[in-house]
Amino acid sequence: MEIIRLPRSLAALLKNRRRAQLRRGREAERLDRIRNPSKYLGH
Repeated sequence: MEIIRLPRSLAALLKNRRRAQLRRGREAERLDRIRNPSKYLGH
């Protein structure tokens, strides 16, 4: 029974990791915009 659930749990783990990575990237950009607003003025 555990073997059947393994692919699903693995997929969920990868999905969560990918989501966390995107969140970290967005947070890093947000902080960079706060610290260096002149870098983003043209966009």
